[in-house]
Amino acid sequence: MNIKEIIKFIFRANGRTGRKEYISRSISAYYPLILVIILAKIVESIFNISLKGNSFVSFLLLFTACWGFLRQYHAVIKRLHDLGKSGKSLKQIFWNPFFGFYLLLKDGQTGPNEYGDEPGN
Repeated sequence: MNIKEIIKFIFRANGRTGRKEYISRSISAYYPLILVIILAKIVESIFNISLKGNSFVSFLLLFTACWGFLRQYHAVIKRLHDLGKSGKSLKQIFWNPFFGFYLLLKDGQTGPNEYGDEPGN
């Protein structure tokens, strides 16, 4: 697998995601960001330096935050597919602060739907 195929695999938004996979994808989407923050704090404490305003650290934080956002975005789309809705339903996020709870608590459609087979969880 080359890097293009890996990125396509990671960010694919077709198919469906059940609740368990949605939770794990939502949590793991931000692991890299948390790791960069922890590593930056460790470096600051070991070397007694401040990394605030450091361009490289800022870039890493921005990159990992964008990575996490994209991973979360695709998890939400796949979860919407499990509920029988298209990704266009994402506009509800901006108006409804409880949208995440809805995705977490709502049962998916049983059997196959237009977005794929029923997920295993």
